[in-house]
Amino acid sequence: MAALRASASYKKQNGFLSISKDRGSVSWTPAASLDSVPTLIISVANITNLQQTPESSAKVMLKVFAQNPGQSDTVAHIFTFTSTTNARGQANGIKDGLASLIAAHKQAQNVSSAGASGQSAAMTMANAISGKNSWEDDEKLKSNTDLQQSLLRADASLHETFMKALQQKPSSLSITQFTSQFWTSRIHLLRAHAISRTQEKGKYNVFSSLGGSKKLDLTPDTIKAIFEQYPIVQRIYNEVTSPNSKRPENKKIRDVSQFWARFFQSRLYSSLRGMKVSDRDEIDHILDDYLSAPELTGLRPTSSELHLAKFIDLEGNEENHSQRKGNRPDLDNRVSNLDKAPVIRRLNDISEKLMAAVKPTNNDVTAPIGMDEAEYEALRLRDLASRPEDHRIELHIRDQSRFFASGSTSRDTRRYPNCYL
Repeated sequence: MAALRASASYKKQNGFLSISKDRGSVSWTPAASLDSVPTLIISVANITNLQQTPESSAKVMLKVFAQNPGQSDTVAHIFTFTSTTNARGQANGIKDGLASLIAAHKQAQNVSSAGASGQSAAMTMANAISGKNSWEDDEKLKSNTDLQQSLLRADASLHETFMKALQQKPSSLSITQFTSQFWTSRIHLLRAHAISRTQEKGKYNVFSSLGGSKKLDLTPDTIKAIFEQYPIVQRIYNEVTSPNSKRPENKKIRDVSQFWARFFQSRLYSSLRGMKVSDRDEIDHILDDYLSAPELTGLRPTSSELHLAKFIDLEGNEENHSQRKGNRPDLDNRVSNLDKAPVIRRLNDISEKLMAAVKPTNNDVTAPIGMDEAEYEALRLRDLASRPEDHRIELHIRDQSRFFASGSTSRDTRRYPNCYL
């Protein structure tokens, strides 16, 4: 290999870019570091591409694209070579060395995968579907440098232990070997940290977090959450505040801050929040016009209702109600205007929106949409189905007396005289 070490700056800091002795990684060490500890380590197995400035360029730069295992995003690391005598030569040496290592790694992967290429396509698909998560493989955890650095930043005591062990390591032990030995006894910490990183914050009612204070601090994230949970608010916002809206001028709100101030004082906000709207509440003649919108009546179709079997569709009972009492005994099922609707309908609507925004994690992506065969057979009303047609072949024997002795019949024949075969 032409060069193993070169002077290069990273994020406007001077340092040294070097390839490890075991040819397994490339690392960058800041020049101001007294203990010569690299702050960036990129595994050769994670490098996806290399880009270098042309020969005619004044600056000599190398961009290394790396993709950590278990992540879909590619991170670009830009190194600027700062040697005053041979910057271009050092850059070419580092690039050629990395290119040869990447090619050798890919060739080794192709050779290892060629031995398993004899399995059938069905077995390959089954292995892909039943594949383990990234945190279940110890080797992936030990090679995931991004996960290790994230854990060191989160745990100060572990970072201190790592730095002390790194200073006391023998010179014959490479950085890659040291990190592998260090994390071998701490796989459980890496696995717990990897699982915690994959967890996401659950959905919540954004209006309940705002509270009832008179002064509200609306951040862009809060406004985005309102638009995601309540698309009707985004539609009203676009129609009322947009200068290209076809609404009359007296039905528009030019100032965005005025829109939110009027929104939180309107009956529309109280209705969306699930609060009881009384006749004494002040009416906003612009925003409260949307109280009769289909999104607020609770009678709009949802995605789950589109695949609902009709014979268990409870909404169809509204047309087949009892002629004697109707929905009068049940207060919650009465058909009423929005301003007179019970609060429980509003609360159910809010819960429905929160549940609709949650993505299911235990569903099979290969399963068909809608009701499966087992669920259909469990819910099918069999007592309403007609009896299956009898397709048996009847065998009639004429003159049965020829098969028996004259004047004597068997006991079964005397018991069942009208039986036919």
